[in-house]
Amino acid sequence: MKLKRLKHQSYILCHMFCGWQLYPDWERLAELGPGVLEIDILTETCRFNFQEVPRLSIASALRNWLLEDLKTNRIPLENIESAKLIVQMHAGFDKRTGLLNYHHDFLLEGIIVGNGRQYKTKLEDKNGRQKIIET
Repeated sequence: MKLKRLKHQSYILCHMFCGWQLYPDWERLAELGPGVLEIDILTETCRFNFQEVPRLSIASALRNWLLEDLKTNRIPLENIESAKLIVQMHAGFDKRTGLLNYHHDFLLEGIIVGNGRQYKTKLEDKNGRQKIIET
């Protein structure tokens, strides 16, 4: 298995979450408020503060990208035991105006487990300024 690719995938899950494909979910994220969002990429299951919530559209985008990347790199899906994204997030509505506020603070952790090994990336995104915390 291409081990470096799985590490790269753990990074891309974090990076993609912070991109343009998240915008359809911004209002729902703001309604959820601060907390921990966990997305099981393989099943598209979403949990917020340990409670299952309706699927976010970003979950489908992440899953579709991962499946295509596995196929492109000839990595069988059966070799992937789990793929998760955990986001400690602070996003919401502007307290003064009540309008949706796109300012955010995310601490993301992308985790891919393949062939018994875990590949993890931690990334911080504060209003679009990203910094890798751990690889």
